[in-house]
Amino acid sequence: MFLPEVSIRRPVLAAVMTTVLIVFGIIGLMRLPVRELPDVDWPIVNINVTYPGASPEIVETEVTDKIEEVVNTVEGIKTLRSVSAEGGASITAEFELERDIDVAAQDVRDKVSAIRRDLPDEIDEPRIQKFDIDAQAIMWIAVTHPEKSRIEINDFTENVLKDRLEKLKGIGEITIGGQTRFAVRLWLDAERLAAYDITINDVARALRSENVEIPSGRIEGQLREYVIKTEGQFKSVGAFNDLIVAYRGGAPVRLRDVGEATPGPESYRALARFNGIPSIGLGIVKQSQANTVAVADAVKAELDKLRPDLPPGYEVTVAFDASEYVRESVDQAKESLIQGAILASLVVFVFLGSVRGSIIVAIAIPTSILAAFGVMYFLDFTLNNLTLLGLVIAVGVIVDDAIVVVENTSRHISLGKGPVQASLTGTNEVAFAAIATTLALDAVFIPVAFVTGLIGRFFFEFGLTVFISVSFSTFIALSLTPMLNSQFFSARKEEGFLLKTVDSWERRMREGYRSALRVCLRHRALMVAVGLASVIISVFFFLSLGTEMTPPEDRGSIIIFMKGPQGATVQYTDKYLREVEAILQETPEVRTFFTAIGMSRTVSKVNEAMSFVRLHPLRERQAKGQRRQQEVMADLRSKLNQIPGFLVFLTEPSPIQQGRNKPVQFVLLNPDIDALREGAENMMADMNQVPGLVDVDSDLEINKPKLRVEVDRNRAADMGISIADAAQAMRVLLGGDDITDFKEGGESYEVVVQFKAADREVPKHIDDIYVRNVKGELIRLSSILNFEETVGPAEINRFNRQRSVTLTANTENLPLGEALEKINAISERRLTGEFSTALAGTSETMMESFTALLMALLLSVVFTYLVLAAQFNSFVHPFTILLALPLAFIGSFGALLLAGMTFNIFSFIGIIVLVGIATKNSILLVEFINQRRRQGMPRREAVIEASGIRLRPILMTAISTIGGVLPIALGLGAGAESRRPMGVATAGGLISSTLLTLFIVPVAYSLIDDFGQRFVKLLEKLHLKPVHASEEDERLRPGPEPASPRPPSAVG
Repeated sequence: MFLPEVSIRRPVLAAVMTTVLIVFGIIGLMRLPVRELPDVDWPIVNINVTYPGASPEIVETEVTDKIEEVVNTVEGIKTLRSVSAEGGASITAEFELERDIDVAAQDVRDKVSAIRRDLPDEIDEPRIQKFDIDAQAIMWIAVTHPEKSRIEINDFTENVLKDRLEKLKGIGEITIGGQTRFAVRLWLDAERLAAYDITINDVARALRSENVEIPSGRIEGQLREYVIKTEGQFKSVGAFNDLIVAYRGGAPVRLRDVGEATPGPESYRALARFNGIPSIGLGIVKQSQANTVAVADAVKAELDKLRPDLPPGYEVTVAFDASEYVRESVDQAKESLIQGAILASLVVFVFLGSVRGSIIVAIAIPTSILAAFGVMYFLDFTLNNLTLLGLVIAVGVIVDDAIVVVENTSRHISLGKGPVQASLTGTNEVAFAAIATTLALDAVFIPVAFVTGLIGRFFFEFGLTVFISVSFSTFIALSLTPMLNSQFFSARKEEGFLLKTVDSWERRMREGYRSALRVCLRHRALMVAVGLASVIISVFFFLSLGTEMTPPEDRGSIIIFMKGPQGATVQYTDKYLREVEAILQETPEVRTFFTAIGMSRTVSKVNEAMSFVRLHPLRERQAKGQRRQQEVMADLRSKLNQIPGFLVFLTEPSPIQQGRNKPVQFVLLNPDIDALREGAENMMADMNQVPGLVDVDSDLEINKPKLRVEVDRNRAADMGISIADAAQAMRVLLGGDDITDFKEGGESYEVVVQFKAADREVPKHIDDIYVRNVKGELIRLSSILNFEETVGPAEINRFNRQRSVTLTANTENLPLGEALEKINAISERRLTGEFSTALAGTSETMMESFTALLMALLLSVVFTYLVLAAQFNSFVHPFTILLALPLAFIGSFGALLLAGMTFNIFSFIGIIVLVGIATKNSILLVEFINQRRRQGMPRREAVIEASGIRLRPILMTAISTIGGVLPIALGLGAGAESRRPMGVATAGGLISSTLLTLFIVPVAYSLIDDFGQRFVKLLEKLHLKPVHASEEDERLRPGPEPASPRPPSAVG
């Protein structure tokens, strides 16, 4: 073959080629950004609309339905979901993965812009943006002070810390948690307003006319001009009290006469605490392509610089840091990579018994991996858990080709050839098999790289990383390895104790194997039965496994969502939130916690709260004998659920899900909201009885207390009252409204007008609101209104333009697949024919991913067969080789079952990996059997002889591959929960496939060959016999090649 010959004849050229690959690889490794998962452009567009004061029903009809109608016409829509809540709407459009998300987002903007005039004038401009998983905060920083008010802390945080951190490289946005911005609050007294015959419109008009700053032109002289600015804005909060709002009896009525101006927060509907201390949070959102670890390190370094200069009393603490887990998991994957390389090298040393040969083989590992880093950099990949996992899987495979080359060269040297001739002959003999196995592996991993669905986007880099590294390993095995063999191998020398021991053990093992193989060839029917039995047992093992998307991980973080009854106030929610904080403080595994009310970016709900809980690092907890995250969550769940009047849900932070999404998401669709309510209640009642289903909840909230106000239009017309004026007065006085601005210190703050708290506690206080009619008379608003206390939906959810309810739940020691089966059974029993159902979130993604991975598995098998058929120039031999696949499944499924693991996307990928790895042994066997037969050896002798010769390299490659994946199969560090199923599935499958392949594949080869001969005879009788290459080969050497016993290893 050209490449081995050139490398052996020109060793400097081989060394230079390898050096270039290493240099580019080192540069690529240094520049690769670090992430937890590959960067994925999600095909999701969010539309958020704010409609102040509007009820969910009005938002649904006036905003949501109109936007959904036009967005639904955009090409490539997969699902359309919306939430119409009090004060706004959120519409989410998910597109097919094939759709260009940038074009889709622009199409959505164009559609919404086209109907803007049909939407209410009172709404804020719709905010349309692509969903970005990187828009989640990677860090939360808590700012506290023991004496300062939350307004003062917020001011310092927003104007000092935020401005300082925003300048750092890689930061895309900084959000404020528990924001309490300064505002001027004008508290109006209902009785005083009525006594002075003043309405809210009078106050608003006075504010807008008196608190102004207007450019008033310029004075132009011959040599100088002056710009005139009329400064009419108030200079202090107290100055607002002197505002003249009206004249009564010739005397001015000032603001202090009807109310009071005080400094205060913009809203009283938000708060935050860190470890129970009032706090303001800074959420660090990185740029999409930025390095998570580098951004977090830069923030922490900047905080260290800031701390000495902080004003007395201020403390800045990292409350949550996602980079810690990313760093630990990536470092753990790197450790697994190094450990796998060491184990694979040790296996080679044990089998070869030679330090020199082992070093030559081991060189292939760093060389191939570094070369892969160089290509990964040019492909804009990142150094993440999946690419590193691909390299860990590839470690054992990378050495396979080098093992085969070194072992065969060693065999030829032992036969008396010189190092150069032995290297050339030995490499050429196995070059075909090496290329065939590499192409077979590539045929497996290319379909993995192009798996459809969201999960395919994550495994794209995984598949190509394995493909690249394995391809480089073959190049190294056919260039650098034979060159090193020719330069450093020597003729046979006196054996040492280790070489004698290895050769003696290998000789006895080979002879024992050949004897056992002879027995198997005499009882072929029994071996066929053993193979079929292994397949049947594999099916049983598989059916006994639970299924889930991903195994739960100990990320050292917990998110707690809390919900009070509809209509609960901030004070109510805060009361129970303090009970939650007390329980967290008593939990020894808890390191810090950040709690907040009103953290939503869209519509703030004061009856809901959340908490970011940070546990002590896993290794620290393990050293102290403390519990893992899932145990802590179960304990907290049992304690927190005992708090009366407060629903508490715990979830794990997810790199692919945002917010409070739980793994179980089951959607009910029905146009009748009452039917939805009844169906959801029935379903939830049964779901709560399923062991392992916890935190069962729904997004249907129809019990929010409401005061239904109807305007008597005829009476309003008779009295000369504008309905718009009436609604505006209620919205300002009861809900609070920003009337004008107040400037101080270069900042602009809101001036919010509202009734004082005592005048808006109960519905009857609406009687105290007055409006002025067209005649200028003061009219009590209640005279044109009819009131009715009712309950209604807090929000209205829609799925694909139908009203819907999403039932959600977490799982505790219950696989997601089994949970969905039980829920489907409940729905069939509990729901009537008017309902339709769907899956969403992780539940939907799991089903789609399994379907896509199954297709990838089938394509991998088909592509492998086609590649092998082309390589062997036969449609028959690939069937023999692929028989190793079902023999691997019994080990994979059995190992997963024995380890108590589930069948998830990682174990599924492990099965696909086996398709490529398990066929390597069969390729080595079949290729050497064919070589012996072409040399004239009878089939039975060729099978026994070739199998014995290939026994050692087969065991070496199999055990070295198992050694390569063993660190992830036994891993205990961060992220090990996800990597372990892949390692277990791969290692278990390799063990079973290797043991069964050594006996069943030779038997199958003989059976298939018998079938082929009978088929040829049948064609001869029909005078249809084609000329086969294999028959021509058999005619080349009529006599068998004398078999000589294999001398000991020649590696010195």
